[in-house]
Amino acid sequence: MVASDDRGQALTLEAVVGAILMLAAIGFALQMTAVTPLSASTSSQHIENQLQSTSEGVLDTAADTGALREAVLYWNETTGEFHGNADPF
Repeated sequence: MVASDDRGQALTLEAVVGAILMLAAIGFALQMTAVTPLSASTSSQHIENQLQSTSEGVLDTAADTGALREAVLYWNETTGEFHGNADPF
């Protein structure tokens, strides 16, 4: 019976070592493929394309109606500055 007990212990030790190696390999793989908020993805690229198309459409419409200069250079007479001009300092 001693031989079967030794074999069971050896198989258990082999399984534990194998599991540790698998966890180490998965951990290494996850460190190599970092995903950040700035990483390109299909959804963020789709949103960027949609925003670009929308802005081009608005500018084209303003140019067609002759209001491009006024739309781009909106002067706020109340504050005496361009609309949305924030002082960065």
